[in-house]
Amino acid sequence: MVNEVELDSPEDNFRKISAFKPDQEYPLNFIRTYKYRLWNFLILNLWKQFHRVANIYFLFVIILMSTPLSPITPAPILIAFIFILGTTAIKDGLEDHRRYVSDREINNRVCHVLSPHDKKLKKITWSEVKVGDVVRIECNEQFPADLLLISTSFPNGQCFIETMNLDGETNLKLRQAPAHLFKNYTSEEALLGWDDVITYEPPNVALHKFLGYTLSQGERVPLSIENLLLRGCVMRQPDWAWALVVYTGPDTKVMLNTTYLL
Repeated sequence: MVNEVELDSPEDNFRKISAFKPDQEYPLNFIRTYKYRLWNFLILNLWKQFHRVANIYFLFVIILMSTPLSPITPAPILIAFIFILGTTAIKDGLEDHRRYVSDREINNRVCHVLSPHDKKLKKITWSEVKVGDVVRIECNEQFPADLLLISTSFPNGQCFIETMNLDGETNLKLRQAPAHLFKNYTSEEALLGWDDVITYEPPNVALHKFLGYTLSQGERVPLSIENLLLRGCVMRQPDWAWALVVYTGPDTKVMLNTTYLL
C-alpha cells in the first residue's frame, strides 16, 4: 500500500465522487462538434469567411468600384464574389451536417449502467451517462466516457484495450484495476454496496497522465493512467468489465484534445 500520493495541483481542485451519487455540477455525456444551427448559419458562416484577408480585400475593392469616382462597374467582380461566398457556405454547411449526423449517432449509442434503484442493469444512451455511474462494458464495446476500471472477468483485474480511435495505434494496451477493487467488487451485489470516495484531478488534456487516489483500510491507494479507460477506445479482452464514470462529454480527454474553429 502507498500512503502518499504526489499531486501536481492543489487537492482543493480535485474531484471527490462516489458510485451511484451523480453530481449535477458535472456536464452530461452529450457531445456537440457541429458548429452551426439553422438560425445562426448565415451570420456565423459569413463572420468566419470575412476573417480571411482575401475576402476582406475583394470587399474593399468592390466598395471602391461602387463609388462615382470609379470608371469600372463592380457587377462582374460582385457576382464572382457572391458565387465564391455561396459555394464556400454550401461546402461548410454540408461538412457541418455530417458532423451533426455523427454527433447524433454517437450520443444515441446504448450502454449498460447498474441502477441502484432497480438493483440491476439498465440500458441508457451515451448522452445520459453521468459522473458516478457504474458501467458494464462487454468485449468489443467502446467506452462511452472516461472510466475508472473496477474489475474484469479476468481474476487479476486486467483488460486489454485498443486505442486506434485515439492515437491511431493498433497494438493492444494493458489496463489494470486497483487490487482492492477487483478483489472485492466483481458482482452486482457487491458493487451496490460500494461507497468508497474517489479523489482525482480535474479534467485536462494529458492523454497519458491521470492522478488520484482512493482509500483502503484508511490508507491512500494511488490511481494512475493504468487504471483509466478513455472514451472512444475499445475493450478487446476479456468478456466484461465494470468501471466508474469519472469524466463525461466535454470533460473527457478526447474531447479536450479536439479543437473546432469557427
